[in-house]
Amino acid sequence: MKKLILVLSMMLAVNGFAMSETTSKTSVKNPNEKAAGTDKADELITNRAFRASGGSLSDWSVSTAFSYSGGSLSDPINAERPNLNAAGDIPAVQGLDGSVSISYRLTKKDRLNLGIGLYMMAPFHSSIDTNSQGIQSEFDDNQGELDFNNPALSYSRIGNINGIQSVLTVSATQYTVGWAVDRGMEQRLRATWNTMYNFKKTGFSAGILFLGSTFLNDDNETFANRSKQVNSEFAVLPQFEYIINDTFNLRTISRAFWFQNRETTSGTYRALEFTQSVGVGISITRDIFLYPNLQFKPNDLRADATNIGINANINMF
Repeated sequence: MKKLILVLSMMLAVNGFAMSETTSKTSVKNPNEKAAGTDKADELITNRAFRASGGSLSDWSVSTAFSYSGGSLSDPINAERPNLNAAGDIPAVQGLDGSVSISYRLTKKDRLNLGIGLYMMAPFHSSIDTNSQGIQSEFDDNQGELDFNNPALSYSRIGNINGIQSVLTVSATQYTVGWAVDRGMEQRLRATWNTMYNFKKTGFSAGILFLGSTFLNDDNETFANRSKQVNSEFAVLPQFEYIINDTFNLRTISRAFWFQNRETTSGTYRALEFTQSVGVGISITRDIFLYPNLQFKPNDLRADATNIGINANINMF
């Protein structure tokens, strides 16, 4: 917890400095600034993915985020999904995951979200072909059930200093989804700082996603469940983009430096396996962004160890 608080404090300090640098540059508001695309938020943030994930320009809006975690490239119709980096908080079964939030824009740069998650394990499958008793049990207990789950409260703040665009988000989540409750997972406090720098006139952008989380878990679970419970984690994830045109861009993020501390190995952080996500970003509108992608291990390129998926950010109103 102390480590997360320290990371969060550093993030707030950096983003606060960014805000002080940009405040003096505010221009006179145009009464039609939203229609003209000159809203202060869009002056600071030009990255399409950041804009869509950050919410609409309205004071009140509905913000949604969805991801479908599909199967492997070699067997996409099988409900089992390789857990590429052996993370303790990810089920090894296909699933549709999402959230719906009421978003309130405190200022042009600050936002509060109160939302609830949606999750359905293997929505397109009635059976699973697996040799793992644990995965079979997880499938039998949760398949096809639509969970309204994981209520969360989050705060986000955007910034831009010397061309480095950033989105700081702090969130608190109560776990209620079936597979997480089965493992004794209770709450999570997470801080992320997403950054991106645009190399002008080249189409290239590069940045880093910083992440830190701490979890509260039920200590009375079996050893098998406690071995899946994450105590805390931190990550430094490089990311790159290339803009093709106003609609499409190529995107990739490297999960190269992600470390987790499990309940059964308290005090010891282990590195998750290095995985890469590569896909095409599709900007339908300012408030709708899709990201179909592949996830794989660069040191083990195999079709049966490559997952397919799609992420979507959709803002309404």
